[in-house]
Amino acid sequence: EKVHPIMRLAACSPRIVGMIPVIGVKEIIRSAFPQLIRSPFAKLYMHPEIIDLENIDVLLETIEDPNRHLNREIAEWVKAKDLILGGTNICEAFHRFKNPLLCVLANSDGIVPPLTALSALEIANSKTKETLVVGTDKLHFAHADLFISRHSHDMVFKPMAEWLLAQS
Repeated sequence: EKVHPIMRLAACSPRIVGMIPVIGVKEIIRSAFPQLIRSPFAKLYMHPEIIDLENIDVLLETIEDPNRHLNREIAEWVKAKDLILGGTNICEAFHRFKNPLLCVLANSDGIVPPLTALSALEIANSKTKETLVVGTDKLHFAHADLFISRHSHDMVFKPMAEWLLAQS
């Protein structure tokens, strides 16, 4: 329901978004990395102070060029407010989802807003629905921090593993 302004702009024309090839992202980020991590926009995606920045090449291995077809599908999803793939409304089909569901969200995610992440809990028909909010008032987590921060093991992966074990 709550969409980032850039995503709302992309949703104006999913067809055009799907026609734009985006290439060389890893190289662009590599060359602009020092400026990017100091940018206020960096905190939408990651908090450099909690990430090991010593080996930039390893971090860059997590980056790929965006897929224009996937970008079109995401823009269509944002525009329609429901994800429709192959003629199937995934949001409606998710009402039949009965498996245990753990929703993981970062407390300062600038990419996936909490309402978007939590929407799966609202529509799933699972008996077990839980939320893991990662971060604290003093330790903010953004989107990539869930995967690449120095705290990911203890605050994301360990609680997820414990939750999964509890489901068996």
